[in-house]
Amino acid sequence: MSQQKNELVLSFKNSADLSAKQYYFVGISADQSVNVSGASAKPVGVLIEPNKSGYTNVPVGVCVLGTAKIVVKKNADEALPAAGDYIVSASDGKGMKLKSETVDLNRGIALESASAEGDIIEILLV
Repeated sequence: MSQQKNELVLSFKNSADLSAKQYYFVGISADQSVNVSGASAKPVGVLIEPNKSGYTNVPVGVCVLGTAKIVVKKNADEALPAAGDYIVSASDGKGMKLKSETVDLNRGIALESASAEGDIIEILLV
């Protein structure tokens, strides 16, 4: 299912080589550059237009509103996201199912179900 419509993509400079991090959550720093988001972070969006390998401090495209694809991983309960689950950033920037009902770190809602770690699913950014 590909619903990617009406997304808002902003350009930020990267503070690290993000060439292998397409469809990962990214966070923004005080200098307004982005890097892979960590656990308990509040990501600004999903990296959809990464830089070329080896480059830093160059523009990258970050989807901040609408739908985006995300690489997923299992949470601490070994659960993968299913359609309708809240999605948060894992420690490596991948999307994972929110373990508890505390939604203050929720960044998206899964629009598809994952069948394996590393799958790429579509989420609605919130």
